[in-house]
Amino acid sequence: MIATNAYSSIIVVCVLLIVAVLAGLALVYWVKRRVMGDAEEGPSVGLTLEDLRRLHREGKLSAEEYERARSRMVAGMLRTEKGDGRGEKKV
Repeated sequence: MIATNAYSSIIVVCVLLIVAVLAGLALVYWVKRRVMGDAEEGPSVGLTLEDLRRLHREGKLSAEEYERARSRMVAGMLRTEKGDGRGEKKV
């Protein structure tokens, strides 16, 4: 009789611990989604070509700086489009 009560107490404690761990994981997941936002948004891009054009129009970039930044941006896009250098082509 005493052994049965001891085992049932252990089982109840284990079930409560499992429930607590699962609740903690759910809470961490919820907080992460709340803080980080949706994963569907994707990574944000620093400057866009339109941003460069606007900076050039506003006089914050010289023609030379604009062309240099634009050519680097285009080269980066082409590199990304071709693959990451390991023979893998992105579609």
